Amino acid sequence: MSSDQGTRVLTLGFLGSSQWSRRVWHGWYGVVASIAGGPWPEGPAQKVFKPSCGLLRLVNYKGGASAKYWAAFPASKARLGKSLIDETAVRRVAARVGCSDWGRLERACAILKDGADIGCKGMARTASFSKNAASAIQCGYQVSDAVAAWITKGFASGPFTEEEVPAGAKISGIMTRQKPNGSVRIILNLSAPKGMSVNDGIDSEEFPAVMSSTGKWLAVLHRAGRGCHMCKNDWADAYKHIATRAEDVDLQWFCWLEKFFVELCLVFGAASSPGIYDLVAKVVLDLVSRTAGMRPELVCQHLDDVCAAAPKGSNMLARFDEAYQAVAAELGVRMAPRDDPEKAFGPSTRGIVFGVEYDTESWTWGIPDQKMAVMAAQIKEILNASRCKQREIQSVVGRIVHVRPLLADGRLHVDHLMRLQSLSMDGEEWVDLTPEFKRQLHFWLVMLLTCSKRCAIPAPFSLPPWAVECFTDAAGGSMEGMGHGLGAVIPDLDWWAFLPWTRDLNVGKLLCDGKKVARKLSALELIGPLLVLAAGARQVRGLELRFWVDNQGSCNIWKHGYSNACRLSTTVVKAIAEVAAGLGCRIDIQKVTRCSSAGTRMADALSKGDFRRFRSEPGIGAALRADPAGVPLALLAWVARPVVEDELGTRILRELARGGMDLIGYSQ
Repeated sequence: MSSDQGTRVLTLGFLGSSQWSRRVWHGWYGVVASIAGGPWPEGPAQKVFKPSCGLLRLVNYKGGASAKYWAAFPASKARLGKSLIDETAVRRVAARVGCSDWGRLERACAILKDGADIGCKGMARTASFSKNAASAIQCGYQVSDAVAAWITKGFASGPFTEEEVPAGAKISGIMTRQKPNGSVRIILNLSAPKGMSVNDGIDSEEFPAVMSSTGKWLAVLHRAGRGCHMCKNDWADAYKHIATRAEDVDLQWFCWLEKFFVELCLVFGAASSPGIYDLVAKVVLDLVSRTAGMRPELVCQHLDDVCAAAPKGSNMLARFDEAYQAVAAELGVRMAPRDDPEKAFGPSTRGIVFGVEYDTESWTWGIPDQKMAVMAAQIKEILNASRCKQREIQSVVGRIVHVRPLLADGRLHVDHLMRLQSLSMDGEEWVDLTPEFKRQLHFWLVMLLTCSKRCAIPAPFSLPPWAVECFTDAAGGSMEGMGHGLGAVIPDLDWWAFLPWTRDLNVGKLLCDGKKVARKLSALELIGPLLVLAAGARQVRGLELRFWVDNQGSCNIWKHGYSNACRLSTTVVKAIAEVAAGLGCRIDIQKVTRCSSAGTRMADALSKGDFRRFRSEPGIGAALRADPAGVPLALLAWVARPVVEDELGTRILRELARGGMDLIGYSQ
């Protein structure tokens, strides 16, 4: 689906044929057109870095430093860290308020008492040395300040000479990630050297972390309702609350300015750190929620970010927020100050949650200006290039996937992005940018700029009980039975259709992605809802439709909006969404047990070309109109020669418009 088509899908909504609907649509389309023409936001100016340790500034951070420099540098020779959270306090609070999972609490307490086992096994524990990344050298002053702060807080030890480093130590390189305040986050590269890195020795499945998301937070807001209050609690130095056990500390060394340091707590960069931290953080959240009597479905926790909402007029959120601060103080959790609302804030109707600003009184969402400028600058740089590194693609696609739930049908506009971002595991590998990737990237930039601070907070999708039920079924291509194809039935509308497979499909001549189209059952089943929308346009226009298919893969692809394994299914899903939008239909596709109802039995009979069985369904078959619905030529032509494309829905809608259908945005 092109950028222009995508904007149509997202701005159509329910059209109808009223003058009001036309004005609304053209108004939105005008906004989109003006934004698409630019100019786009410029990248924000980097904030001035404010050091915390007052170190001397060096000319070059690639080599060593003078004795005078190290004389002013904080120093510690400790070889073992101590968790900030008090294990006995955790048990005390649990004894007072109870616990939802005592086994989880025991595991957390063992970690807090003895240190975390980071899970590295085998040859990956062998001594090694890796160089620092260029990003660390370029931000040398900030890196030195961060290392010094770690030592002051007891999170790391050093500086050590080479002779003081244990013989079996793994010395990893450091990388950096810029923070909005001008400082940097130090990332220990535990994925190098390849084949024998610390992360190579960790089985991530042993350390699961249950993350939250923008979609889950949207569900919380709708449970709490318009005008609800929100709060956000954030831990300061989150990973550093948990010490690493003595046996694993020597896996966490690094070299800086020709001196050696060792991290004593969980490392940002270790594959097991998110799971270990998440385990402890969820125990803390459970104790807080039980203390406050907070409903769990009104809380989202994403690592150290804990966000909650409660209905307007309720004191539940105030109790939760107060309980979090009090329990944190009792346990030893260091909370982030609330002088920066992006990090944490108390009960309010406005706030930034997971990088998105919400206003529950106006019921709107928006991307904060600085974040939007950063994203726009990043996208513009990629759009102006012919190729870029894999990590740059992964970065921008990650940002888009995070905000995808904010746009209606946003899931249908990420397939080209996901395909390129997963080409390689090597972030330094160069990737050629496809036109489809660039069009989809441009689409997201324009739509985010259009919708931010203008659109309502989207509701979780669901159809009402009175949605019209449609039954479709597709038979696999075969020469063994005559008349195999696709059947669709809507008993309540006295409507049915049949689309026979072509001979080329039945004999296996048609290929896509190296496989026979006749074997692509998920794609064939998805053509059913498209057939209903295209052939039954006049009957279903403006209705809410629930499609029942007997293929779980088809339902999953519809839910996600694309399939990396079957690009033909992605083509059909996009066409379904575009035609549904053009007709003003709200639809869903759900799994049904084969031949479990009259509608499914009739659709099954049609898919086999068994019209006698179709007509014999008691009370329905004989009563349906005699002739099937006519199928638009655009759909017939595509089924005869199915290809991966983004234009199928457009061609169907244009044909419907030429036939007299009044569709905004599509004409003869």
